[in-house]
Amino acid sequence: MLRRSTYEESFPSTLTRARFLQASATAVAALSGAQILGGCGSTGSGAAGDAPAGGPPQRPTGTFRFPLEGATTGFDPAYSGALLSDYVVVHAIFDRLVAFDPAFTRLVPSLATGWEQSEDAREFTITLRDGVRFHDGEPLDAAALKATLQYMSTAAGAISGLLLPPRYDTLELVDALRLRVVTPAPQPDFIRNQAFLSVMSPKAIKAGGEALKRRPIGTGAYRFARRAGNGGALVVANNDYWGDGPYFEQIDFEVIADAGARINALLTRQVGMAYRLPPTQVQRVAGASGTRTVSGDVWSGVYVAFVCNKPPFDDVRVRRACAHAVDKEALIRAIARGQGRVADTFSPKGVLGYAPPAVRYEHDLEAARALMAAAGHADGFSAVMCVSTAQYLQPQLAQAVAGQLEQIGIRARVEVVDPIVQSRALLDPAQKAYDMFPTDWTWLTGGPLLQQAGTVQSASRYDGRDLTAPLAAMSVTPDGPRRDAAFAAFEGAFSRQVPILPLFQSIYNDGLQQDVGGYEETPKNGYGPNFFPMYTAA
Repeated sequence: MLRRSTYEESFPSTLTRARFLQASATAVAALSGAQILGGCGSTGSGAAGDAPAGGPPQRPTGTFRFPLEGATTGFDPAYSGALLSDYVVVHAIFDRLVAFDPAFTRLVPSLATGWEQSEDAREFTITLRDGVRFHDGEPLDAAALKATLQYMSTAAGAISGLLLPPRYDTLELVDALRLRVVTPAPQPDFIRNQAFLSVMSPKAIKAGGEALKRRPIGTGAYRFARRAGNGGALVVANNDYWGDGPYFEQIDFEVIADAGARINALLTRQVGMAYRLPPTQVQRVAGASGTRTVSGDVWSGVYVAFVCNKPPFDDVRVRRACAHAVDKEALIRAIARGQGRVADTFSPKGVLGYAPPAVRYEHDLEAARALMAAAGHADGFSAVMCVSTAQYLQPQLAQAVAGQLEQIGIRARVEVVDPIVQSRALLDPAQKAYDMFPTDWTWLTGGPLLQQAGTVQSASRYDGRDLTAPLAAMSVTPDGPRRDAAFAAFEGAFSRQVPILPLFQSIYNDGLQQDVGGYEETPKNGYGPNFFPMYTAA
């Protein structure tokens, strides 16, 4: 029996509580720390500097230039989540079934105008918006959604497969605009995960993977025009868009890999926006004439993962000693320039899956030294900390953590490596070379994706049943008290065992030209701006 569980356009519901990263260590390496603290700024959400007074233009106007931090590799939405540059471009071309409201506090309709869900979270009936067409002229209908779900669930090695069931019992076309979905096992986050997944043209899907990578076709406010030789891209206005916007004639995505160069381009009006400002540059941009900053708490945390399947970090007393030794407030002041909030849990506050920790480890060097002595390490030991060059600010963070651990006798050598080297290290079951991995993770849909993907176990090699049992329960239990209890059990075991040490929850800051409107808070999922409502005021 179906029940009305979420949203019709006239009855939006709120998220009452606010499997992505990896089903394997490969996804951990690909998606963690792509740009750690890519911009931390003010201690709250909002804007520094007034938004433009004028509203959006009546028709698309001008070119908006956006700097990418790296070259794009392809635009197939099933795979694009692993690289920020790819996803930023894809985000301008595709719509999703559901979206977050501007404050990221509730899901709202997008291509889906409503849906129903069974009590056991196995059956869903999705109603699509009428009159929408893909950029190639194909209609958005139930058959197109069916093709998208089938492709995204089965695309080999695709990130989308982590958010969808591997197969379906039923994908039934109820009528032209309604699709009935039945899954073999409960999928409590099926609708929530659609906030990240793009709906694709069935004709494009039929053309095959390489064609999808080269020429993406969605329903969004902008159409793909071409990929630039340096890895950038150009998208142009979709004048037949069903929603508000577009307000630019085109968006030119230009690769500017260096963060300082991106900021200089913003300050000299060569680009309209600089996404994820380094914390050292926030005040510079906020105080400059003609620019402003927009900040927001995001669903992202900064951590140190311990390798728990070998000495010395196989001993929970050593891990607890580290938790007492690390001064999180000092790290926030020194590395994030005061921009971050102390974290004690795996899930950031605000996402579905967060529960208060069973244990909090106050900064206490005497307690840390006592635990080290009890574990037989009164004289300390040597360890190696692996950090990727692709992880923004991680080398500085790693050095600061190493300095704090030295106070209890842990002599941690920081090794900064190429991302591929770190990826191989994460794939090594024995983890022979390294003992600790500073990293960050982002909850892209505001749900328990990372827990369900086994992120904790893959990154730390901790596989105790005190984590695996509540993980199994949360993955198949519909939202409600029983699922809340599973979340609490998971966070309780996590805080007691400390396989990964949470440091702080991130705040991102973005810089914009003063005359750019339609963007007043950094997206909480930290994965790219929504260009559809953005405009340049006259």
